Amino acid sequence: MRRRDVKPAPDQVETIIGRNTTFQGVLQSAGAVRVEGRVQGEIRAEGDVYVTETAVVEAQIHGRQVAIAGEVRGDVHAAARLDLVGTGKLVGDFYAPKIVVAEGATFEGRSHMTGLDAAAGEAAAAGGR
Repeated sequence: MRRRDVKPAPDQVETIIGRNTTFQGVLQSAGAVRVEGRVQGEIRAEGDVYVTETAVVEAQIHGRQVAIAGEVRGDVHAAARLDLVGTGKLVGDFYAPKIVVAEGATFEGRSHMTGLDAAAGEAAAAGGR
């Protein structure tokens, strides 16, 4: 039998940075990424990016949907949607066609509301770099 390379669903978590893990560099994933620890550098996911309450991210983030419950210092490029939950903190600019900000969330930066087509094109271009 031949092995087929199957692309994961955009919400299927393939990569987890654990609570006691520190990652430095460029993290690229064809699926979703869940960050519970520390990341410095850049996250490029074709799927969703989840930043949990325990996470501290000092990086640019590129993803389909990005949900922030922890702390992010860096620009966020969400092709479909950005969610800042009540415990989330974003210090940096965001580029997304949709945003949901829950009560208690913190945002310091500039907002760039992009069209769905523009955001998808930007995310595709970012993934190819």
